[in-house]
Amino acid sequence: MFAGLAKRAKGRFETFPWDAVAAFIILIAYARYILAFFPNRHGLLGEDWQYVLPNLLDGYYSSLAEGYFHIPWFTPAFCGGLPKFPNPQDLYFTLPQLLTLFLAPLDAARMSVIFFGAAGFAGTWLLLRSVFRCGKPAALFGASVMLFNGFYSVGMIMGHFTKHPFMLLPLCAFLLAGAASSAPVSRVAALVAGAAACFAYTVYAGGFALLLIMALAILGIGLLAVLHDVGFRFFRFTAAFAASAALSLPLAAAKLAAVAAFMQFFPRDLYMLPGIPHVADMPRFFFDALFGDSPSLARSGLFRSTRWEFKMHEFNFGITWVPLLFAAAGSVMWPRKIPSLAKTGGRAAIAAAGFAAVLLIPLALNYSTPGMHAFLKFVPVIRNSSSNLRWFAVYIPLFAALAAISLEKLFGDGAAKTAVALLGAAAVAAITMHAGMDYYHDQPYDPHNITQAYRAAAKSGIPPRIDGIAAFIANGAPVGAMGRNDFLAIGKSSLLCYEPVFGYTLEAFPFKTLNLGPVTNVVDGALNIKNPACFVFPAENGCSPGDHFKTDEREKVALFTAYRDFDFKMSAMQHIANVVSLISWIILLAAFLCMFAITLTGRTVRC
Repeated sequence: MFAGLAKRAKGRFETFPWDAVAAFIILIAYARYILAFFPNRHGLLGEDWQYVLPNLLDGYYSSLAEGYFHIPWFTPAFCGGLPKFPNPQDLYFTLPQLLTLFLAPLDAARMSVIFFGAAGFAGTWLLLRSVFRCGKPAALFGASVMLFNGFYSVGMIMGHFTKHPFMLLPLCAFLLAGAASSAPVSRVAALVAGAAACFAYTVYAGGFALLLIMALAILGIGLLAVLHDVGFRFFRFTAAFAASAALSLPLAAAKLAAVAAFMQFFPRDLYMLPGIPHVADMPRFFFDALFGDSPSLARSGLFRSTRWEFKMHEFNFGITWVPLLFAAAGSVMWPRKIPSLAKTGGRAAIAAAGFAAVLLIPLALNYSTPGMHAFLKFVPVIRNSSSNLRWFAVYIPLFAALAAISLEKLFGDGAAKTAVALLGAAAVAAITMHAGMDYYHDQPYDPHNITQAYRAAAKSGIPPRIDGIAAFIANGAPVGAMGRNDFLAIGKSSLLCYEPVFGYTLEAFPFKTLNLGPVTNVVDGALNIKNPACFVFPAENGCSPGDHFKTDEREKVALFTAYRDFDFKMSAMQHIANVVSLISWIILLAAFLCMFAITLTGRTVRC
């Protein structure tokens, strides 16, 4: 009797979509966890949202004035007029900015954080199921580890919004692995194009350094796939990776050319790179940052900086100690299941050496010696960083995969594996949600001004004209207080804006004659507002970076301060890049529509 009941119960469990229900519950738990900080219990946000939300509002103002589908080259809202599209951290052509057409910036940010978190969860599930052939329980556990990682979650809480494309990483790896398998050429092309679109999106979202981190992590995933299955087609995988990277270049050409034109005058290589001066401290730093206690790591002094104090959120990459337990246990059994070197022709050994190198690179980039610093200051992109801490994010998808694979190998099929996987996912969520979050609840930025300004502009359909330069005043002098970029909400441009391109204290910003007062003020024959074209294309416009509009350019100023386009000259290279990007996106979208039509109809469609 009991045997019959057990058999029927097992049959019903196998047909019940428990994995979908579990995934839904995990995503709901994550949404409740992350949205508790949007805003936090004091009604406030992480400190770097003072940069993001005003920029989203600025983009919304630009779309009101000229329509969304135009390139907002410049903005009058910050520091008396700055480049917008050429700014590497501008978010105009991203999902959160698109959402501001319908939602206030804070609501757009909320939806974007949940969307990209879910994308990382789904991408990891697909990667583990297809490439590493994990069962549903192990894949669910690995996806949960990726979802709750501190690099993304804490980054979103603090306002490090250029990190949000990081959660596309597992999806990119899944697409590239699919392209590496035997498949029709059209499908391979579609998969490569999908990965290329993700890489291009990362560029438009300001993730220039993040792209290198994602590339290293994807390489590590490919090497891990070889260790898991020596038959994995690693060379096809890397070829697909190279093809997608090459295809992303024309897609992002307009942004890349504009950023290069701007940054050549403001390279942002003025900071000494901090790091860990003692090799003996590396193991503790690695384990505490990834699996352990970021508050104690922040207090430890292991990470030395000559200029900045690094706070606990900078060290939080946490995936908790739960996946570490599985990875450690699996490391005992997994090598026994790897075929001998004689059978693999050394492929496993080469892959193991490559994987070890991938694991060492983030540590090496954070090793602080005069020689290492001098070397890194010659490396493109890295030389412009204020620290290399974010490279520890490379470990997150790798250890999520290692933990899931280990769980798969430690348990046979059955209820035990399912129970352990669900308990593991629940433990990761519970530890993350209840581990000393007071610091994040005490963040100081008030989004009220931006929300109110958005609602007013949405109602009127007209952005407030920038009519003057303003600043917070303390002891009779301008200061860079929290929320200083919010002045655009009342039609003012912040004198001491928060713009990291020029340094965190505007060390490299050319103030020249910029002063508090109306934009119509005249000093030395120039108006009190900068000509932003001079920051990017000075030779073409006969000026120098930081120059102001002249008194005979009042018509341009009237357009610029109303968020309208004004006439300026750009380089021949920029013209070419704009055309290349436009044509590339048209071709890509047409190809995707064609593939969709083929899939939908099941018939060959002439594209």
